Amino acid sequence: MTAFDSAANFILFRLAGGSAAADRVFARLKASGILIKNRAHVHPLLAGCLRVTVGLPAENDAFLNALAASLQDPR
Repeated sequence: MTAFDSAANFILFRLAGGSAAADRVFARLKASGILIKNRAHVHPLLAGCLRVTVGLPAENDAFLNALAASLQDPR
C-alpha cells in the first residue's frame, strides 16, 4: 500500500493488486459500515486507489481496524 502526501483532510492510497484489489477492499469496508471513495476507475493514474477522509479519532480507528481486516484475505 502506498499513501500519497496531502494538504487536505483526506488520504489517497494505492493498493497493491490494482483496481481489482481496490474494488474488493472498498466492498469489504462498505459491508462493515465504513464508507470511503473508490477512485480506482476515475482516471488511469488513479488505478488501485481509494480515498478516505480524516475524521474523529474514533472514526479513524474504526477505519484502520476495518482496513486491516479487509486486507488479511487476498481473495
